[in-house]
Amino acid sequence: MVWLACAGMGVATPLSAGWVSNEEADFILGDARLPDPWTLRNASDVDVDASSGKVFVVDAGHHRVLRYPSIAAYANGEPAEAVLGQPDLYQAEPKTTASGLNTPYMATLDGAGRLWVLDAGNFRVVRWDQAATVPSGASAVQVLGQSDFVTASNGGDGRMSQPTALAMDSKGRLYVGDSMGRRILRFDGAASKTNGAPANGILGQPDFQTIVVGKAPNQFEAVSDLAVDGQDRLWVADFMNNRVVRFDAPASGNNLPANAVLGQPDFDSTGREYGPSVVGMASSLAIGADGTLYVGDGTGRRVLRWKNAGTLPNGAPADGVLGRKDFTSTAEYGNSPAEWIGGVSRMCLDGEGRLWVADGQYSRILRWDDVRTRANGAPADGVLGAMDPAVLFRVVPEKAPFAATAVLEDPVTGKFYVADYARVLRYRNRATAEAGGAPEAALGKTSLTSSGAGFASQVNLGSAWGLALDAQGRLWVSDRDRNRVVAFDQAATAPTGTPMSRVLGQPDFVSSAKGLSAKGLSAPGAIAVDASGNLWVADSGNHRVVRFNAAASKGAGAAADAVLGQPDLVTAATGNEAGRFNGPRGLTVDAAGRLWVADTGKHRVVRYNEPMKALPMTDPSGTLGRSGATDGLSMREPAGVAVTRGGRLWVADMTYNRVLRFDNAAQLTNTAPASGVLGTAVVNKVPVDGRTRRVFRRPMGVSLDANESLWVADVNNARLLRFTPDSLATVEAMERTAAGVWRLRFATQGAGTFTVQSSTDLKVWTDEAAYKLGAGVSQWHERPADGVSRYFRIYEP
Repeated sequence: MVWLACAGMGVATPLSAGWVSNEEADFILGDARLPDPWTLRNASDVDVDASSGKVFVVDAGHHRVLRYPSIAAYANGEPAEAVLGQPDLYQAEPKTTASGLNTPYMATLDGAGRLWVLDAGNFRVVRWDQAATVPSGASAVQVLGQSDFVTASNGGDGRMSQPTALAMDSKGRLYVGDSMGRRILRFDGAASKTNGAPANGILGQPDFQTIVVGKAPNQFEAVSDLAVDGQDRLWVADFMNNRVVRFDAPASGNNLPANAVLGQPDFDSTGREYGPSVVGMASSLAIGADGTLYVGDGTGRRVLRWKNAGTLPNGAPADGVLGRKDFTSTAEYGNSPAEWIGGVSRMCLDGEGRLWVADGQYSRILRWDDVRTRANGAPADGVLGAMDPAVLFRVVPEKAPFAATAVLEDPVTGKFYVADYARVLRYRNRATAEAGGAPEAALGKTSLTSSGAGFASQVNLGSAWGLALDAQGRLWVSDRDRNRVVAFDQAATAPTGTPMSRVLGQPDFVSSAKGLSAKGLSAPGAIAVDASGNLWVADSGNHRVVRFNAAASKGAGAAADAVLGQPDLVTAATGNEAGRFNGPRGLTVDAAGRLWVADTGKHRVVRYNEPMKALPMTDPSGTLGRSGATDGLSMREPAGVAVTRGGRLWVADMTYNRVLRFDNAAQLTNTAPASGVLGTAVVNKVPVDGRTRRVFRRPMGVSLDANESLWVADVNNARLLRFTPDSLATVEAMERTAAGVWRLRFATQGAGTFTVQSSTDLKVWTDEAAYKLGAGVSQWHERPADGVSRYFRIYEP
C-alpha cells in the first residue's frame, strides 16, 4: 500500500472494490515463476528435426510446444524462438481451438517436417506443417480424434479416451496409444485424412467398442509410450503391466498378439523387482537407428538399455542403465543431480546419437552424448532447466514460503502470518513479505531452515491449514495432519521454536490419532474465532463443524461444546438432509456474527445467521451453490470461504479451478448465481487449470488481508495470488482549514456506500462516516482537528 502524508494528516489508497471477472493477480507469493521463453513446467517430451536441427519441447504444464533454433542453443539454455499452442511465449492458458493446446503429452516429427502433437486434455492429435518455420501462435492444419478444433469429447469409435502416446512409421501410418481405452489406434496415411477421420486399425481390443484389460500378448493394462524402429516394428510401453512388448508387423491386422516382451520373463509376469531384466511401470521409449532400445523405468527412476533389441528373446536382461549407479541400486547417488533421474516422462534420440530425457519431476531435460557407449551410471552431459531440484519451487526455507495455504494479517500489530505446509511464517508486516523479505519467525518449527512435518510435539506442526487470531493476540492453527488445533500465545513476538500453549482434538501434544468424539478431531480444516472468543472448527473428516466456547480457557483435549452438521458429537454420517455436512473444509465468521461453511462434499456454501442458537441439525439460514454443470449456480468441492466487512463472499471452488464472488451474499436467495469469477473469463466456461496470473490449479483457500485484498491459495502451483481490484474512489484534495477542521474530498467512479476511516497508527482503523453515493460524485468529509496526526482511508462497497 502507498501512503501519502500531509501536515499531520495522511490518506491511504482506498480499500478497493471495483471487481471484474477474470482479473490478473497483482502479486505472487511463493513460486512466482510465470511462462516465458526460458521456463519449463513439467516438460514431457522432446524431439529434434533431422533436417533443420531445430528442437521441439512439449511444455505440458504451460500447455504449449516450444521450438529452439538448434541443439546448441537448447542445451545452453537460450530462449525458445517460437511457441505453438499459445499466442506468444508469455501465456499459458489451455484452450480448445486450432491454435491452442490443453496439456499436451507428446510430439513427433515426420519425414516431411510435419509436427504431430498429442493434445491429451483435448483428447486429440493435431498437426502443424513446416514446423521448423511456422510462426508462434499458428493454427494447426489437421485434427484426429475430434470432428473439429473446438470439440473435446472423449471415448467412442473414432475418439480417444485418454491419449498418451503417438508414433509414426516410414509409410506415414500414425499410431496413437489410447490409455483408458487400453488400445492402440492406427491411422493409415494419416496426413491425408480429413479432420475427425476414424482409425483404420486397432491393437489391444477385438473391436472399437470393447474395453478389456489384461496381460495376454494381445492385451494392455495402460499404454504409456510407443516407438517405431527402422523395420517399422512397433514397440509399446505397457505401463501397469511393467513391460515393453514388440509387434513385428503391427499394420497387418487387428487385435494381433505381440511377438516379444522385455522387462518381464514372459507374458504372464508383471512384477516390479529391481534388476536388469525387470521394468517397473514402463513410462517411455526411444529406439536408435542401430536397433538399441531405451526404456524409462518409472519405479526405478532410471533408463534401461537393450542393444539389438529386436533380436532378443523374451525377458532378456538390459545391458546398460542411466540414472542409477547400477542395476540393483534404487537411491539417488553422486555429487551432481546430473547423475540421477527424478522421473522419466519422455525420451528421444537425435541424429548424433544423443539421448534426451524429459525429467518431468524436476522440470528439466537431461542429455547424454554417445549414449550407446556410456557406462552404467554415467552422468548426463547437459542439463536444461534446474541443476538442483531444490530451487525449482522450494525456495530457501528461511527466506520465503514454498507451499503456502493461507494468510492472516493482524490489524493490531501489523504482523503478517503465512500458513506454509508444516509451519507458520511470521513477517514484520505484509510489505516485508511482498517485497521478498525474510520472515522473522517460524512457528511450529525449531528453526527457519526446518520445513518437514516430523513427529507430533509441542514445538512441531505436521501441517498448517487454517489460521485465526483471538483478541489476546493468540494464534490458533489447525494442524490437519495431526488431527488437532493448537495455539501460540503472544504470537506477534513469539520466537521460532516457541512451544504451543494449547491443544484441542488430542489429549496431549504428542498424540495425533483421528478421533470421533467431543474431544476428538479428524483432518480439521479452516478455523475461526468469533467476537466472544469461541473457536469454530471445520472438522472435515468427521463431516461436522464443532465449537469450543471461550477456547482460550480450555485445557488440553477439552470437549467441544456444540456441533453442527451431525445430530451429536459421536456421529459422522453423510446424508441428504439440509442440516447435515459432508467433509466441510472451509468456514469463517463475518462481521455480523454469521457463520459461513464450505460444505465441500455437498458442493455448496451454507450460512447460519445465528450460529450460537443453532441446534446440531438445524437447517442453514441460506445456501449457495449446488452440484451440477459448470455455471454461476453450481460449485465443485468448494474448499475455502472469506467474507468482507461489507458482505462480499469469496469461495474457492477447488475442482472447478476458480474463485466465485457473491456480492451482498447474506441477502441472496438460495442457489443464487455468482456475481463474478476469478480463474476464467465467464462463470459458465468449462473449468481449466494453468499457470498465469489469471488461472489456478486447485485453489484450496481464500483469505483477506487488512485492506481486504483477496489472497488465493493456488496449491498445485505452490503459490499465493493476491488480487486487488480497481478503485471506485479517488482522493481529490485534503486540507486543514484555519478553523481547525480536517477536510478530505473524494470522487466516485462507481455507485455504493463509501465509509471514511481514520487511524493514528496505520493499524487500527475507526469508521467516521458513511456516504451512499452514485457514480461520478465528489464528496467532502470533515472532522475537527484534535492535535493528533491521523491517516484516512476509504472503505469501498
